[in-house]
Amino acid sequence: MYVIGYCDGIYAGTYDNANGTYLYSSNSSNKKEPKIFKTLKGVTNHISNLKKKIPYPDTYNFKIKEWTDKDYEKYLNSIGIDLLETKIKQLKNEKEKYWKKVFKKVKGEIEVIRIEIEDNIGIVTYYMPYSTYEHEFFFQADLDTDKVISAFCDAVNQEAENMIQTIRDCSKDLKNLF
Repeated sequence: MYVIGYCDGIYAGTYDNANGTYLYSSNSSNKKEPKIFKTLKGVTNHISNLKKKIPYPDTYNFKIKEWTDKDYEKYLNSIGIDLLETKIKQLKNEKEKYWKKVFKKVKGEIEVIRIEIEDNIGIVTYYMPYSTYEHEFFFQADLDTDKVISAFCDAVNQEAENMIQTIRDCSKDLKNLF
């Protein structure tokens, strides 16, 4: 893995203000993790792009540093970041990304508003067609994809049947009024 060293810090990201784009470092005061690059080409391209975006790029004196997992862990500990918490957050983000990709297939049929993972429980919030009521579907985030999709389809089918029954009941109530 690779990181970008500059001046006296390790690159963590950028921020914009009225004067342009600037870098912020990873350190113990902001508890930001350093930006990690998997390949030398990736880090080189990123530095090239940074130099185009930031004012006075030569003053930063960029250096590419190669780190092992142990170097990364040691650095995180030195700035007060809990590695276990970091790994849990990464795993959560990976699961959310995976399930968002899976549920992207229903786009056009059902409007998925958001997908969240908390404590390995997935929550899909969605709208049924012709409805503005938010429905939620809960699932175990580490279950087999086919089982989750099957359960989701069953839940949507049940919601559809409930909506149809509500419309029928409403129609009968209207007839009884006249």
